[in-house]
Amino acid sequence: MASTPPAESSPSHKRTSSALELKIEAPEPKRQNLAPAWSSPPPSRSSFQYQHIYIVMVESEPPYSPPSTDIEGVYSSLEDANNAVRRLANDFADPEGCENGTKCDGTIYWAAEDVGNGESVRVFVKLWEVRGPGSEKPCDWENAGGEDDEFAIDEVPFEERESKEGK
Repeated sequence: MASTPPAESSPSHKRTSSALELKIEAPEPKRQNLAPAWSSPPPSRSSFQYQHIYIVMVESEPPYSPPSTDIEGVYSSLEDANNAVRRLANDFADPEGCENGTKCDGTIYWAAEDVGNGESVRVFVKLWEVRGPGSEKPCDWENAGGEDDEFAIDEVPFEERESKEGK
């Protein structure tokens, strides 16, 4: 049986893009934006809209301890901050000498001369303006006392610090 060599001029059943004279472009590679959000430049100062945050604070004066001031929460709306003041004030059972009111900026306050054992308490909202990008000039440490530590204590989770300190 004689085999015939394939003819060079016979057409193939496969067509290539060059035979069809089509230009097929390679698809664009899909890449994730791996740059952290903080690496992008901040918006310009002119585009920053000034805003406020509302800080709910509790001042207490126990009779036999130094007075203290605690931040109970930070809110983006006046309504939420005022509601937090009311909620915190409602947590005190049978306070004596209560006073409450609204300041001219719309924030409310509550105070009691005695919430038990002679402790006086004041709950109020402090209004802070958020400073825009570029409000602080870049600067270096001047009073750091040495080189930067390789590991800062804040990088260790609180639970781990607590367990190491307890041992």
